Amino acid sequence: LALLTMTTPEATLNLEKEAFNLSVPTFQISEQAWTLKGTATFADNPHEPPILTVSGSALPISIQRLSRIIPEVWLPLSVRTALTERDIAGEIELLTGSVKWIPNESNTLLTEGAIRLTNGQVQIDSNHPPVTHVSGGIAFNADLVRLLDVQGQIHDSTVYLKEATLEFGEPEISLELRGKGLLSADDVYQALLRDPRSQSTLQPWPRFHEVHGNIHFTTHLKGSLTHPSQLTFLQGDLLLDGIHFQNISDSNWLPARQVSGHITFNRQHIHIHGLKGKLGQSPIALKGQWSLRKNSKASNLNMVGRWSSTDLATLLPSFVQRFSIFEGSIGTTLT
Repeated sequence: LALLTMTTPEATLNLEKEAFNLSVPTFQISEQAWTLKGTATFADNPHEPPILTVSGSALPISIQRLSRIIPEVWLPLSVRTALTERDIAGEIELLTGSVKWIPNESNTLLTEGAIRLTNGQVQIDSNHPPVTHVSGGIAFNADLVRLLDVQGQIHDSTVYLKEATLEFGEPEISLELRGKGLLSADDVYQALLRDPRSQSTLQPWPRFHEVHGNIHFTTHLKGSLTHPSQLTFLQGDLLLDGIHFQNISDSNWLPARQVSGHITFNRQHIHIHGLKGKLGQSPIALKGQWSLRKNSKASNLNMVGRWSSTDLATLLPSFVQRFSIFEGSIGTTLT
């Protein structure tokens, strides 16, 4: 607190026997151009631990600067650890807030308030780049942080959280969120390549050098932020818009073009309401359901296509080579 300047026009001090009560109806704390205005009380009564209560509002300030100003005893270890490990940055404005400090054996600290965040950044998962340009509202108390109408960016993708709740336990930080966004298909593909959880799924597939298009999504997920691998998608909705991916180094794979459609999912199955696009020059359509339950027989996919002779020569070279001339197209329905 030595870095701060505190001014107050008046204060009331009551001394009665062994009781000590200080009331500051209005004060201002300044640190260079930054100020916090509020009220404070301090009570030290017999047979009770002393209690310091401070409430007020403050001008915008960077998270790093504020963490240096706040007394270390007022900043829980879990919060200080999260600020460092998650590379949390940005500028916050305290709209309203209060701190009640009881310097007893457990050093009880009760906090609550509401802040506005701008130009924020947070590293949610070490396998992926940070979320940047974060802005929105945050409500908090000693054990819980709730994000409201928060928006951010990951490369060319935009995410929007209608509501997210983080509960700070020891040592776990649990997360539940509902959100939506507009994702770049290339951002999603690069994320799958980086994430060790998706390596086994991608291993049979070639490396795609060109990925374009957009994915609109809404989702609801829940799990541990301390262990991101435990995050579970409870449900979601995907709209694919003009997806294109191509492996330019492997002529045995046809490029996918103009892929659009609607997909929903939950913990039990993926439902493809309709996907349309082209493999090479051949139009295809896919719909149905794929079960995610172990040993389930509930999967049912239907694909309709009209395959050009050129694309069939790529997919089935040994079959096509049996003919001296192979032209035209073949319609197929697979279930």
